[in-house]
Formats: sequence, C-alpha cells, structure tokens
Amino acid sequence: MATMGWSLLRLQDATLHPPVLSPDDDDAEIPWVLLDKLAYVADCENATTAFSTTFDNKRIQFPLEPKILAMEEDLVLLSIIVSSKQNAVHHMDYYIYQAADSAVGRGPSLKRLPRPPAPYGFESTHVGILRCGTNHKQQYDDQSRFFLRPHRDTTDDDFYVVAGLCEAPSMKPSQFVLCRYSSKQGDRNRRKCCTMGFVDLWRGILFCDVLKGEGKSIPQQLHYVPLPPRLLPHSICKGDARLSRDIAVVKDEEGRSMITYVEMQVQWKPDQGFSGSDAKDGWVTRTWKMLVSAICLEDGWIEDCTLESSVIPVDNNPHIKQLPEALDHEGKQMPSFCGIDVRQPTLRIHDGDGIVYFMVKKNRMDPKAWVIAVDMKKNALLEAAEFAAERTVDITFVYMYSRISKYLR
Repeated sequence: MATMGWSLLRLQDATLHPPVLSPDDDDAEIPWVLLDKLAYVADCENATTAFSTTFDNKRIQFPLEPKILAMEEDLVLLSIIVSSKQNAVHHMDYYIYQAADSAVGRGPSLKRLPRPPAPYGFESTHVGILRCGTNHKQQYDDQSRFFLRPHRDTTDDDFYVVAGLCEAPSMKPSQFVLCRYSSKQGDRNRRKCCTMGFVDLWRGILFCDVLKGEGKSIPQQLHYVPLPPRLLPHSICKGDARLSRDIAVVKDEEGRSMITYVEMQVQWKPDQGFSGSDAKDGWVTRTWKMLVSAICLEDGWIEDCTLESSVIPVDNNPHIKQLPEALDHEGKQMPSFCGIDVRQPTLRIHDGDGIVYFMVKKNRMDPKAWVIAVDMKKNALLEAAEFAAERTVDITFVYMYSRISKYLR
C-alpha cells in the first residue's frame, strides 16, 4: 500500500510502524481486544491479509489512516480516503473486512461497498453492522454494542447488514436518512425483523427495523428510549460523548440480556496555585441497566453501581505504580487519579461482571497513555496497561471493544 501526494493529507510516521505483538500471542486465542480506531500501514502479509481495489479499479492507495467505523464478531467496517485532491473527504470508500473461517474453507476478504448517495456518508457515531442468519441467532443478545436484536426464520442463510442513520445538511434538524447495505440482496422478500439501535449518547436510543419487508419501506418501526438521568443534572452536553459515556448489551449474572449504560464525570476543585482555575480531582462513575425485554416500558432503567475514584484502594496495589503521577503547585504528589486525564469509560461486553475500562493520560499532549480496568462492584483497580499514543494527541476517542481477535489465528 502506498501514500499519495497532497501535502496536507499524509500518514503519520507512527502509522508506518505498527506495534509488535508478543511472541506468546502468535498461537493464543485472544477472545477480545480494545482495538485502535485508526489502522496501521505496513508492507507485510500473513494469513489474515485480504486485498481489494478502489472505486476506479486501482489497488488501494490512501493519504490518511484507514479508520475503523464499526465491528461485529468477524466483520470490520473501514473507511478509506482514496483521493489526493483537496476535496479528498468527499472521496471516501467503505470496506468490509471479514476474517477467515476455516470451518467452511473461506479465507479472509476485503469487500468494497457501494458508496452512499451524496451528500451522505458513514461515521462511527451513527453506523453499525448487523449479523443475521442461523449461525448468529444468539450472539446479538450476548455481544451487541449497537443493540442488534434480530428475529428470523431458522432457515435463513447467514448475511450481514450495514446501516447508518445520516443527517443531511439540507434537511431540518432531527430529520435523518437511513442508508443501508445488505450482503444478501434478496433479503427484502423474506419476512423477518432485524432491529438496530442508533445511540445518541447525550440523549437516547432510536430502535429501527433495518430490513425491508415485502412491499414495505424502511424504516418499518421506530421506537425511542431516553437515557437515564445525567450524573450531574446541570452538566453541559457537548463534544464527543464517547469520552464520558458508553452503552452495550451484556448478560448479567442470571443470564438475562441487559442494556448496560455507564457515565463518568470528571471532578474538579479550585487550583490553589492559580487563582480562578480548577484542577482535576478524580472522577465519579455510575452504571445503569435495563432488560432488553423492557425497552418499551416508560421507566425501564435501574440504577446499578456508583463509584468515586477517591475511594478505590491503592495501597499495596502494584498497578497504581504504572500510572503517571501528578504534582500540585508546591511540587507535592497529588492523590491517585488526581491531576491526570481519565476518560472514555468502556464496558466489558463478554460478561456482566461490572468491569469498566478507562483511558488515562498524564496530560493532553502526552505521547503515552494507559488503559485501566476498574471493578465497579468490588471497588478495585484490577489492571493497568500502557499503550503508544503518538497518534492520539489531545484527548480523543481512541479505541473500540472488539472480538475480531478470536478469528485472527
């Protein structure tokens, strides 16, 4: 893969040097990962490599990092800019990478999707993948971050749907267009219902049937579920909500499918060294749950756990030593989790054990970052791991929870 010319669009140097996996990872099955939203670029091939072409039948070339928009099991939706012109953002192609399946003798593939009609496009905040078919009947209640809950005939073949809820510049506020692609073009003649939940993490969830029934248009059904009350009633809702909120469907201890929602709020206190300014003083996190079967109820949310970072025990915990330290205006070490940036709460999907991951940086411009695992129910710091953040200058949405790793052997 090669870069292209326009000087204002270029790959970051760190993108050309992907991190090296541990030798212990070569043969191990990794059931899930927190995957960087930006892809790396390198001239290397292995059993997971797949090939494709651009819209004009050229080998893929791009001036910026491919971006991961959505993932579901063995599928990854990528967006790639394929032009070096100044209007390059309007020359976006979308690809579905599908991991190999040795059970059916299928190798990995990279499929270019038809472009949505202008001026629409997909972003990670409003697009998802829906796996359908008999082999995926139970997975969506267990592992869905987009609340995909399909109901289908047991005779259906496997296929997937990519759907995005797009807002057009010429339309009135709160009016949207649903753009969809189905890998099984004949699905419109089959009677089924596949529901996807489009989540506005500042407000609520819009459930929509994304499959066409015979003689019916899309969407057939719409249902809105507001999110629980804000952690701080007067907090300002602006910026990327994923830095302070997350939502997913997981199984609880009793095996029930639950929509789980987490919100964090950074706490502040007056900075004694600088008049009129505030200093970060840890954070508070709260989780809520709702039975999937209760989405039609007016008050289905149940408050689950609330945790303040100041009460997490850190004495004799080796993981706290891996995290950066902050000093106050007198040069004294601040309490744990104070004076540093902690953002992006991420729910662990593969079980309902109450573990939430957070991204930690010493400051916004630090080229290093950490992920910490916090047990909300046991009030414990379980783990800390450093990752390279050269491409993550400032505090931005960095990684996505994915199960693609278990398919890459």
